[in-house]
Amino acid sequence: MVQSKWCVVVLLIGLGAGAVGCSGGGPARFPVQGVVTFNEKPVPRGWVIFLAQNSEKHTATIGSDGLYEAELPAGDYRVGVSAPREFTKTGMDAFKAQPPPPYVPVRFAQPEFSGVVAKVEASSENKIDFPLKLARSRKRR
Repeated sequence: MVQSKWCVVVLLIGLGAGAVGCSGGGPARFPVQGVVTFNEKPVPRGWVIFLAQNSEKHTATIGSDGLYEAELPAGDYRVGVSAPREFTKTGMDAFKAQPPPPYVPVRFAQPEFSGVVAKVEASSENKIDFPLKLARSRKRR
């Protein structure tokens, strides 16, 4: 009985030491927040994907009011926004139905190709809004 208590104590100390050894690694992170809109309306759900220059990805969830919050290392990012609509159909109806269009066009989903960028400063306040719009093409006459 005494030996098993010692095993538990040693195990807990080992886990605690491991957790302490793993903390604090990596670059400092700074708070980032903003609002994602499409055609001047808040995007009610989805994710903002931040792609760093070293190819590391960070994701922030978009709330029902279009607000997102994240903590990111300072630097330049390419940004994507993925905002699928909820698929409410079930059963055979879901099997036969087309999924609803996303809140934001798919062209914005991949940070590598969206054309959206952000710069996170080494500061306690980074407000970065993403007012997404599709560029209107000019028709030739």
